[in-house]
Amino acid sequence: MRRHPLQPRTAGVVAALLLLVLLVAGTGVANAASLALLSPSRPYATAVARCATGPATVTASGTPTGGRYPQVTVTGLSGTCTDARVLLATSTGTVLLDTTAPVVAGTVTAVAPTPFTPPAAGAARVYVAVGSWPVAASWVPPASTSPVYPAPGGTAFDTAVTWDLKNATSGQQACFTIRVTTTSTTPIVWSAYVDTAQAPFNGARTGYSVQGSDGWKYQLTPDTPTVGVIRISGRPDVWQPYDTVVAGQVRVVEVCNYSLPGAAVTPSAYTVTTSHGAWNAQRACVVTTVTGNGTSPFYVGWQTSVDMTAAVQRIRSGGGTPGAWRYGGDEWKVERLGVPSLAGPFVFDVRSRTASNLLGTQSFTFETCVVDG
Repeated sequence: MRRHPLQPRTAGVVAALLLLVLLVAGTGVANAASLALLSPSRPYATAVARCATGPATVTASGTPTGGRYPQVTVTGLSGTCTDARVLLATSTGTVLLDTTAPVVAGTVTAVAPTPFTPPAAGAARVYVAVGSWPVAASWVPPASTSPVYPAPGGTAFDTAVTWDLKNATSGQQACFTIRVTTTSTTPIVWSAYVDTAQAPFNGARTGYSVQGSDGWKYQLTPDTPTVGVIRISGRPDVWQPYDTVVAGQVRVVEVCNYSLPGAAVTPSAYTVTTSHGAWNAQRACVVTTVTGNGTSPFYVGWQTSVDMTAAVQRIRSGGGTPGAWRYGGDEWKVERLGVPSLAGPFVFDVRSRTASNLLGTQSFTFETCVVDG
């Protein structure tokens, strides 16, 4: 192809266009150079500001059934947020609760879809987000209110612990039955614990045995995980090993101790009333009744004072002379911590023996008399 040089008219048009482009470009540069710099703006500062602070504490709450709780309570929050997400899981990742609930006065109550067994302090994962902002949170497991309780990590009781308690002249006896299960759809190694420091065991660390025809399938391990705690578990070395449990299975275990020490004196668990028995110049008696108020599910010991001042005055007012102390037929069931002199003061300090310990709302009555000598 043959190229033709630009004609004079064409060349002039091109030159004019080039000049126009340069002028426009120059104007743009000049205008850009003259623009004032603006300070940076933050249009989202208010919308995404943190509206709550912690740290938060998450604890199991509500009334437990068989050691399982229906909800958790989150405390320690502050700010203006109105809702929070709470997630509680075991250390192995099993989610126990994941829900959103309102924030009321810095507190959140989150209900679990199904009651759960609270994991131990080191066996839980907890997450709290308030108004979409994560808040530092820690899990605090509830203190055990029962001396027999399931281990964390999936073990649960499908009913409350049942008790068979007896008072004997040789000491107290206690048997309990647990029904061990789990919600896990894969088998877990289960265990339960006995805190021997609590009633009704009262510090007895020996003398426990598994009862029943299937008792040989279970085992007791003393001082596990701490001194004074007994671990209950299934035996792994029997046919169809009993050391594991899966959802739908129940392991029934009965444990007894027939030689427990007497119950501890528990003043909050009983009341004391007095009345007159025989009341004349020859014999003046004070009748003392100790009654359990039902606040303890186990036997409790009691201790009280018996003031015989009025009884001594009754003998003297009839012209007699207080000559001796006399007691009722159940005297062998109580312990008198010293006998006061007939010269005064006339106050006995009396404590229960095992035979007069109280269960629930039981009552025990004993008599203290002064006679003319």
